[in-house]
Amino acid sequence: MMSNKLAALAVLAMPLFAAVGRADDAEEARLRDRVKALEAENAALKAEVARLKGIAPTGQTDEAHQAGLRKLLELERALGEKPADAAVRKEAADLAARLAPDLPGNRMVWGMLLKTGVLKDGMTLTDAEKLLGPPTDKSGTVVGWYFNPANRHVAPYLHAQPTEDGWTGWKLTSR
Repeated sequence: MMSNKLAALAVLAMPLFAAVGRADDAEEARLRDRVKALEAENAALKAEVARLKGIAPTGQTDEAHQAGLRKLLELERALGEKPADAAVRKEAADLAARLAPDLPGNRMVWGMLLKTGVLKDGMTLTDAEKLLGPPTDKSGTVVGWYFNPANRHVAPYLHAQPTEDGWTGWKLTSR
């Protein structure tokens, strides 16, 4: 007799469980839409922050930058295995030069610019600025680029000294 009552209750509860399932699906769809809206708002806010800081919008997404950095890491490993391979060296130099304006202060990018000779002794300040943007330090004894938006304890600092033949002694240090 108890099982008949349970069976009757189960039959009566079925529409209730179905309604709860539909409500969960609707809530999930609403939350997905909200996440998409928040992601779009976040992208707009990042662009506004960049505009206010005076950083030109690049049009590249974070995913594109990450893919470029992964490729640069692969090229760095390949250069470690075959340092005399001119094709790998050129590909790494070109990629680092493309990434440099969009990723100021990236130690891997700046390091590859030095390793491949893109930043070389005798380079003019105009050529360096085309590649790296305006320097953050500029005096008669040094020109340097320092980028630390996250206010890290130690951040990369790329610098060189002037000579009669242009800028020389390119170094990547921390400060």
